[in-house]
Amino acid sequence: MKIKLIIFVNCIKNSIFVLRNKLIMDIQTRKIEFIQEFLKLQSEELILLFEQLLKITRDKIKPMDISELNARIDISENDFKNNRYKTTEEILSKY
Repeated sequence: MKIKLIIFVNCIKNSIFVLRNKLIMDIQTRKIEFIQEFLKLQSEELILLFEQLLKITRDKIKPMDISELNARIDISENDFKNNRYKTTEEILSKY
């Protein structure tokens, strides 16, 4: 289980490296689109669910600063250079 988690984390790190610039630019657009759709909601139950999700997320997730992100990217790049990674095909074949 621990190895699977390490593989998963490394895949996420590699994905972050690849998507970092795109994500930074797209996140603002995605947030604006989300807010626009959220403002159209009429269901109080759905709004309550979003409020609960936001609270849970805020309580559990610590934001990552740029230096922490860059450190994670450096580790991922080092792992990749030293062949410490699994391909998508390898991971998918196990599941």
